[in-house]
Amino acid sequence: MAFPIKRKHLAVIFPLALLLLSALGVWKWSLLTDWLQRSAELQALLTLLPYVPYLVLIAAAAIAWRFNNTGVLLSALALGVSYWLFSLPSASARVDIFRLGMAILLPINILLFSLLARRRILTPAGIVCMVVVGLQTIVLIIVAVKAGAPSVAGRPASPGAMINAIKPLFSRPSLFEASFLTYAALASFAITAVIQLIRWIRFIQPVYAGFFWVIISSFFALAVRPSAPALNLYTSAAGILTIGAIVETSFTMAYHDDLTGLPGRRSLNEALLNLGRKYTIAMIDVDHFKKFNDTYGHDTGDQVLKLIASKLGRMDGGARVFRYGGEEFTALFPGKSVPAAKPFLESYREDLAATPFVVRGKSRRKGDPSQRDKTNPRAGKKVKVTVCIGAAEPGKNLQDPKKVIKAADKALYRAKKKGRNRVAT
Repeated sequence: MAFPIKRKHLAVIFPLALLLLSALGVWKWSLLTDWLQRSAELQALLTLLPYVPYLVLIAAAAIAWRFNNTGVLLSALALGVSYWLFSLPSASARVDIFRLGMAILLPINILLFSLLARRRILTPAGIVCMVVVGLQTIVLIIVAVKAGAPSVAGRPASPGAMINAIKPLFSRPSLFEASFLTYAALASFAITAVIQLIRWIRFIQPVYAGFFWVIISSFFALAVRPSAPALNLYTSAAGILTIGAIVETSFTMAYHDDLTGLPGRRSLNEALLNLGRKYTIAMIDVDHFKKFNDTYGHDTGDQVLKLIASKLGRMDGGARVFRYGGEEFTALFPGKSVPAAKPFLESYREDLAATPFVVRGKSRRKGDPSQRDKTNPRAGKKVKVTVCIGAAEPGKNLQDPKKVIKAADKALYRAKKKGRNRVAT
């Protein structure tokens, strides 16, 4: 059976493929340049290669500006400054101090900027980030000015007596002797990558995945220094990944429901356009949801919807699930008739009914704002959450998927009239 590739898998597959392609480019760089030099028409591309990272990062910044993604915009600027700084031919003590500082601060700044992925710059978080970046620049300038001793044997000068006590942190491991990755820089990349990975796993947001891979790509850009091809290709890869983060974030906002994380109505409409002749549509509605909201509050109602959605996301039978709107959900079974899909719907209904839901401590009753921050007196109470399901499939008079949805809705209301917590067809 073929393994179905979903968008969440692309958050791993695409960045890995891009990094492997960059590694191949570094390995075969001489072959690439030789091939370009053989053709007079292609020699112009050879002169443009050093500027490719700038072009990619400018494109990323422009797209980020258009979509109000401050985090990606600032990350693109930081990557551009980093590429320029590490591309400088100068090896003076002060330039090396800035390079060492950038190697440490770049992953930290990318992590900070990831906090602004959905915020504007003139917000408390944005202002804090700008202050932190400003302080970093001031400190680097002061340290560089105080670096009086010249470089020795290709190593940067000591940044002054103020850091002599922690000087070993600025030495290089033997594996990265030719790079600008000191022990401090390695620790910075490792810690920020782990933090971003945890955020990605916890929140399952494409923008967090994008920033994680940007940190990884930036690491490789500096790890194989002084290889100019590596700096070029991996920085370009980081720029492409920032664009990917914007695209995936915009797609998620447009096609997924923020509360439950399930694909939304727009995704369902798109799926309906690509159905074959055989399929089943099931409409799922929470029993007594309005009464539940009025009794326990809207925050608790949201938790119920999340519980229902989490179990829907694990429904077997090849089901594709969507949030239709409000407390109503849709399950789509391509290639299955109603009798074939019904066992999976029954299994889901029974599993949900057997799962106790515990009311949380804080909630707000409808129409009573004064209760917003007060403890719910019913906190800790276990309640039973059930759903009614109506299923339908296309037939002689039901060729249009929208009509099949209406038929499933009618079956849903028959289930409610028969006593709730049941599947009707």
